[in-house]
Amino acid sequence: MGKRRSLPRLKLRPARDTEERDQLGFWRRQDSVVVWQSSLLAEARVPHGFSTRHGGVSQGPFATLNLSLATGDDPTLVLENRRRFCQALALDSSHWTHGQQVHGRHVAVVTEAEVSRGASPSCPPLPATDGLWTQHRAPVLAVLCADCLPVLLYDPSVPAVGVVHAGWRGILGGILEEALGVLGKQLGGDPSQTIAVIGPSIGPCCYEVGFELADQFAHRFEPSVVLDSCAPRQGPRLDLWRSARLALQAVGLSPQRIEVAGLCTACHPDQFYSHRAQRSPGRLAGIIRLPPRP
Repeated sequence: MGKRRSLPRLKLRPARDTEERDQLGFWRRQDSVVVWQSSLLAEARVPHGFSTRHGGVSQGPFATLNLSLATGDDPTLVLENRRRFCQALALDSSHWTHGQQVHGRHVAVVTEAEVSRGASPSCPPLPATDGLWTQHRAPVLAVLCADCLPVLLYDPSVPAVGVVHAGWRGILGGILEEALGVLGKQLGGDPSQTIAVIGPSIGPCCYEVGFELADQFAHRFEPSVVLDSCAPRQGPRLDLWRSARLALQAVGLSPQRIEVAGLCTACHPDQFYSHRAQRSPGRLAGIIRLPPRP
């Protein structure tokens, strides 16, 4: 893959209200495909990455690297986009595996028999599933988002990798706690050893919500996850990144093992798909696979 790229080269600015551990990742580019990667996962030599809109073949509102087969885009173009994205990370797109994301809290463990679920129109994703874990090295686990939080997980003690689709419903409903519960109960993992990475998603700078939802988050987590509005007659802003941090720390993750991209999709709809900013039908992806055996 090409050389690392810094944030200024891509004319992206970190979102306001980010935390100290945010923005430690880096950009990589191969040909026209641009990928954000985590410093923590890179140090652990875990193959992974988060996509942008750049480097694909989709047209119109899907331009150009839409990675979802469920948005009305031409499936042939989506499969080519996935091939390009995976190739940029030296991964096999035919092993792409993901769930049918429904903003729920079901987390599945992917076996060898379920590799490639969701990889093509003829092989649908795992039904009603917003989180995945696997101990196998073949699956390329994927999570698709356009403002929701794409979360990648790695527990070296098993070893196992996981993905979680975490919107406000999932975070409030406990999808992250459920994912770490499945890790411990079904895979014998150790949350204290787990790395969690939150990719590009809507930031506290842009996520305006109603007062009732803000109150639910303040009660569920802490008042600091709700910020004042940016202008008169606007609602409060919700910090999903901090909410996710608090949820992960509550089940044993070390703050030093949680990394946030700090990149707001709504601030940069030219770089990422954003439902809030553009009602965009396209989807970016976070993908991860177990590293090769030593």
